[in-house]
Amino acid sequence: MYRRKKFKQFSSVETVAVSVYKCFFLSCRNYARGHKLGNLVTKDAFPRLKKVINDKNGEPFDPQPLLTLLACNVMATMCFGQNYELDDKEFRNILKFIQNFNESFGNGLLADVVPIFKYIPTYGLRAYKKNLNIWFSLIQSKIDGHKIKMQEGNVSDLVDDVLKIQAEAKAAGEDQADLLTDVNVRQVVADIFGAGIDTTVNTMNWCIAYMVNYPDVQTKVQKEIDDVIGQRLLTDKNKLPYCEAVIHEVMRIRTVLPLNVPHLTLEDTSVGGYNIPKGTQIWTNLWKLHMDEKYWMEPEQFRPERFLDEDGQALPKQDSFLPFSVGRRACVAEVLAKNEILLIFTCLFQQFTFLPAPGKEKPSLEPNFQALVTRCIPYEVVARERISGDSGT
Repeated sequence: MYRRKKFKQFSSVETVAVSVYKCFFLSCRNYARGHKLGNLVTKDAFPRLKKVINDKNGEPFDPQPLLTLLACNVMATMCFGQNYELDDKEFRNILKFIQNFNESFGNGLLADVVPIFKYIPTYGLRAYKKNLNIWFSLIQSKIDGHKIKMQEGNVSDLVDDVLKIQAEAKAAGEDQADLLTDVNVRQVVADIFGAGIDTTVNTMNWCIAYMVNYPDVQTKVQKEIDDVIGQRLLTDKNKLPYCEAVIHEVMRIRTVLPLNVPHLTLEDTSVGGYNIPKGTQIWTNLWKLHMDEKYWMEPEQFRPERFLDEDGQALPKQDSFLPFSVGRRACVAEVLAKNEILLIFTCLFQQFTFLPAPGKEKPSLEPNFQALVTRCIPYEVVARERISGDSGT
């Protein structure tokens, strides 16, 4: 594990809750580097997905539940040290929760635009709270199990790490130790685990949809994979500029979180000549930024080459490309998420060619905005197993 400061060395102005988020940041960074994440994806999670796809025997299927299985196993191993199978009861409950949450939350609640309705038990608010209680109960059961098995010095996953910090806080008798309650721990774990699944699944779902619609791009992706890594499993960060350009273009043209996560101003401030009072809720329109003709030529066109120079190498990160937001409040797991998505993307198109389901339309590329997330309209594809150099078309 990473080297961690003793709890008593944290600054007195930092709350224990902030320290927990720092712990998660360091843990995420620890997984994102070296072979740990590569082994987690390619040796633990992806083989389960590959088996399920092969069991389809060329029959059409919806990739979304299978991608959820893959992403769920990555995050479950990181957070809880466990894996799921497709027919696992707990995994099926997670799928059900995601579906129910999306249906109850939809494009928001009335209380989002009329604040007084947060005090009125409307149907949407009741369903939303019910689903959250189910989710928190699952996370709490995992934390409780870790408390029972955890021994001093035996830190094997993120939950163990946070519980160790909690124990150190209580033992040190710090003034702010009471802030690190079980509720705080549960909330942080729920945020990391849930967000790590949903955003990855939706990004990869869009990647497959675009590759089916653009078979020439899929062929170029596979050629680069074959040329650089062949049939071995990718366990380190190789130079795959075209693959990364395709992923970036998918993130741009179908920004998963189009309005980002809302933030609150902590003091009176001004932006672009506009005065913004303390306590104002701020929404960042990333969709507008990623589709702005001022920064992107023909933004409605899917063109991965916009992220490459004339020699086919990756361009420096553009200021107008912010899928993970920017600044101190950017996604804490950005590096982990980008590396995880690249690994999953590489594994998928190294092993399979994705084709339209016979007799059906290609996956729709129209955005489906649900629960503040840009999702694919459900679709089916056929996956054909390939060997190195075989486009599968």
